[in-house]
Amino acid sequence: MSHPTNSDDGLSVITSAVTDRSSRGIASAVEHLIRNGALPQGIRLATVRRIARALEVSPATVSIAWTELRHGGWLHTDRRRGTLVNTLSAGCERPWSDYPFDEHLPDPLLLPSIDDAFAAAAASRRADHDTEAVEPVLLAAVTATWPFPAPRYTVANGGYEGTLLTLRATVRPGGAVAVESPTAPRILETLRAVRATAIPVRGDAHGPRPEALQQALFSRPDAVLYQPRSQVPTGSALTRDRIGELAAVLASAPEAVTVIEDDNIGPASSQPARTLAGSHPHRHVLIRSYCKAYGIDIRTCVISGPEEVVARIDRIRSLGMLATSRMLQGALAHLIGDENTERQLRIARRRHRDRRSMLAEELREHGVDARGGGDGLALWIPVHDERHARRELADHGIRSGSGAACGPGRDAQPHIWIGTGQLPDAPARNAELAALLAAAAHGRGNRLATAN
Repeated sequence: MSHPTNSDDGLSVITSAVTDRSSRGIASAVEHLIRNGALPQGIRLATVRRIARALEVSPATVSIAWTELRHGGWLHTDRRRGTLVNTLSAGCERPWSDYPFDEHLPDPLLLPSIDDAFAAAAASRRADHDTEAVEPVLLAAVTATWPFPAPRYTVANGGYEGTLLTLRATVRPGGAVAVESPTAPRILETLRAVRATAIPVRGDAHGPRPEALQQALFSRPDAVLYQPRSQVPTGSALTRDRIGELAAVLASAPEAVTVIEDDNIGPASSQPARTLAGSHPHRHVLIRSYCKAYGIDIRTCVISGPEEVVARIDRIRSLGMLATSRMLQGALAHLIGDENTERQLRIARRRHRDRRSMLAEELREHGVDARGGGDGLALWIPVHDERHARRELADHGIRSGSGAACGPGRDAQPHIWIGTGQLPDAPARNAELAALLAAAAHGRGNRLATAN
């Protein structure tokens, strides 16, 4: 891609780089061009109307994108000179305290547009009071993309509620759940909410370890709960070989054990949706959230499982939880089947993967072997002392996630985790961040930290 000249105002570069013509997509593409130097600092950009005409969008769409970029410090507007790319000196770089490193969330600028999805949902809106849990249009879209034919489906208002409902439907008060360790803090919060005891199942890069699951089953848990891909916080994902090993272990488990797959990242993952349901469909529940892929405004997850379990979930919801809006379900159905949305998802997956991999490689250069370099929205970083590492990072304005909060099992090696969805794209900034993380991981005067 050639750099723009003063005569073309960056118009040709912008129009060739924009693939998603939503305001978010335009903002994301232009930010990327500025970060990479394709739009030089100080250049005066074409007018909003010229850019809108070239992209075949409304001027309002470009104006919203420009507002986002001004808030991010990438552009500024001068009444006489128009819109210019900011000159970013080292002292004007975005401070580390502005980055949400303590959240495993996607970059909001990479999310697909939901405008057409809600327009389609509104156009097909029904006025009746049908009480079916899942809208037919969503059921059709889901079954076409589900990794196995499920007996029954229902919906919930996001992944957290989906996990909570499933545990309430399958775990006795005071019962036990075998859960991979480490795991997402929200999963442990949900287990506490249903007064369940967590039995740790050690995991590795390929998912729960078979021998650890076998040991956990001796405690006769009501359920086994794990994340099948892009696991929080380690980024692990089930492989075909591991599925076979776990299926063999579960074949000897008590019939009452429910297998729960919490696919919280859903279509935002770059990993395939592998599942254990093929060997145990009669006791398998899959919870798939779509908020990471399409944004929090969708706030809908789909749950599949045995007839009696899903019926129990629907009964629990009818006792007081809000039903999932038919408009949201219709919008989600549109997004699942929309080609433009899938195209933007591919861009987002690639950008998230590249950011995570770049930081992981920089950390390896400093002798820190962080897990999560393959997939997910976080890196699991070994440290000499968690409290010291987090305190040292906080002195630089860097918020980090607690490894201890990702129990239930205790790691021989302390860890922290860093959200990678919104990492800076500039290599120099990543190198600076990696150096700070490595210094905190090693501790003063301590040996280099290495992964388990």
